[in-house]
Amino acid sequence: MKDMDLIKKTMDWINSKDVIRLALLTGSFADGSVTDELSDLDISLFCSDPKLLTGSDSWLKDIDDVWVMIPEKYHLLGATIPTRLVIFKDGKKVDFSFFSIDQLETLGRDKLPDAFNMGYEVLVDKDHLASKLPLPEFVGFRETEPSVEDFHHLIKEFWFEVYHVAKYLYRQDLWSMQFRFSGIFHNILIKMICWNEAAKYNWDYSTHSNGKWLEKWVGKDTWNTIHHIFPHFDTEEGWNALREMTQLFKRLSHETSKSLGYENLTHLEGEMNQFIAKLETKQRQGNSK
Repeated sequence: MKDMDLIKKTMDWINSKDVIRLALLTGSFADGSVTDELSDLDISLFCSDPKLLTGSDSWLKDIDDVWVMIPEKYHLLGATIPTRLVIFKDGKKVDFSFFSIDQLETLGRDKLPDAFNMGYEVLVDKDHLASKLPLPEFVGFRETEPSVEDFHHLIKEFWFEVYHVAKYLYRQDLWSMQFRFSGIFHNILIKMICWNEAAKYNWDYSTHSNGKWLEKWVGKDTWNTIHHIFPHFDTEEGWNALREMTQLFKRLSHETSKSLGYENLTHLEGEMNQFIAKLETKQRQGNSK
């Protein structure tokens, strides 16, 4: 559900700023996703001179009282896009992205970037600039087939990180163990999950970014296993979670390599599993003395 009060305040502010010529709403409120009272507003502002807004953040108070604001940036179509991630009072969040008018031409030249192609809604258009954009296709965030080099690199990265998880479990350095686990979840495992799901649908399937709404698009077997790969701050749970995770990755990588017609690095997998089992046994034996 949209916070109409916040939208009205934001649109009133946009209309009061001559530097802003076009404002688009993207994200969950524009792409048909399920939303609730905590869903963000994602607003792209196309400005005659974005620096007039990004040079100072005093304008935020003209919209509403601010709890916290984080200045960030991302890269899109060869350009750096400044953002302001804002939580207003009562927990209402808006992510503002600032574009130049020239960048609108780049957006409309070819296929829209995923964030726009998933859906956009015109909030304010002072110069009929939105007509320069293609209509959204309401699709996006689709994985493309990895090269054999990229596929093998991800497998090697996985076992490199797993080695460190096992090492820290052996040492019972739980903080470092959790740190390594986190890197695997967010940078490696989720990529293999996305490739595995996309391959099932001949690479014509939206997986979303960063695992968002994972339950809605991932296979049931994978979803059920994921529940067992997040350990508590505990050595025993760490070993158990490591076994579950390596078995999940093994299944996903084997299925995906078969779909792609790529060789799987089973020799590396075998060597690493033996090494991990040896470390676990040694650590348990040390504790039993």
